[in-house]
Amino acid sequence: CPTSPKAIYLKNDIVTAPDGNTLAVQLPFVDLKRCVGCGICENKCPVRGLPAIRTIAAGESRSIKNQILL
Repeated sequence: CPTSPKAIYLKNDIVTAPDGNTLAVQLPFVDLKRCVGCGICENKCPVRGLPAIRTIAAGESRSIKNQILL
């Protein structure tokens, strides 16, 4: 994240895996007041496979279904 202070941060959480085990994970959250929508967090996400966060249009005025979903 190029903004200072950072627009994206991690929160520690406990989740239940599909096999029933509990896992300690860090979940990404975005401060929408600081986010500039550059997409660097999505492109540099260290999670293997699909990124843990996706950048989409914020405040899209042409369609209600296209508004921010973070």
